Amino acid sequence: MSNCLVNQSNQNCAKIKELSKQFTSLQTTFNNFQNEVVSEITNLFTFRPNYTGPPLFGLYTDWNLLYADIEKVQGLRSIFFDDTDGNIIIPARADPWDMENVSWTTPICIDNIASIYTIINISDGATFNHLCIIDGLLQINYQGTVGPAMIQDPTSPPPNSSASSLLLRNGANIICSGSQPFVQILSNGFLVLMDFGAQLNLGGSSTYEIFDTSSTSGALQIIVGYISSIQNNSVRGTGNINAIKNDLTSSISTFQPNASLISYDDNVSANAMQYVPTNLADWSGIAPSSLQDALDRIAAFIATNIGPIT
Repeated sequence: MSNCLVNQSNQNCAKIKELSKQFTSLQTTFNNFQNEVVSEITNLFTFRPNYTGPPLFGLYTDWNLLYADIEKVQGLRSIFFDDTDGNIIIPARADPWDMENVSWTTPICIDNIASIYTIINISDGATFNHLCIIDGLLQINYQGTVGPAMIQDPTSPPPNSSASSLLLRNGANIICSGSQPFVQILSNGFLVLMDFGAQLNLGGSSTYEIFDTSSTSGALQIIVGYISSIQNNSVRGTGNINAIKNDLTSSISTFQPNASLISYDDNVSANAMQYVPTNLADWSGIAPSSLQDALDRIAAFIATNIGPIT
């Protein structure tokens, strides 16, 4: 009897050891899988204030906690903004929020047409460095009175330097309704690319613009693409301002008259393209005033002297 018990005990021990090995192997496999998944998705951070549901990986209800974790990740990162449960407010702090290689975005799909935009309220005094991509139906509300949200000054050392460009696309919308601009260009150039429904607007009580070139050494170029628009007085300053409308569906309202230079280039129309003849003797009378004029006169000459063009 005792031998049987001993043998049974040994068999049980062997089974336990084998199960332990299998468990260890499964645990190792799970940990490796978890690490692979985490490495793939840690560049996505969701900011959803007042969320009270079960914990979700990558979802934050506190901006400071989100920022602390996003600083730990290298490379390109994205912040998804979700105001389903409450207002989104980015607080102010002593140092700028560093947004280098970080894009702001929100899902394009919407459930309620009345709340098509996800609204981001930026607290007075909050500043940002290197914010260069706002993508999706985000409405950025800035009511600053203390100073600009971003200052473009490449001569300043980090972390006080800023990016030299800003991409607005897929409905991104910036609204200023305070007494300070969203971006102030102090030196060198700043490029704004607007595409697919991007907008620059001023609030009804605004006393300042969204982009300001208050320094004569600051230069601003804005390319306004597909169904994008710039509202009156959204851009102004004493620096060099150049706006390029490159699509018939885009619109540019009148700029503030104190801008030193405003140029308009509609590259989809031959009427807006200048033509300078290499040899004036090739043209009888007055030289063509535009590419469209030159083409029309060439076509008319061929039709009169040779026959209609086929």
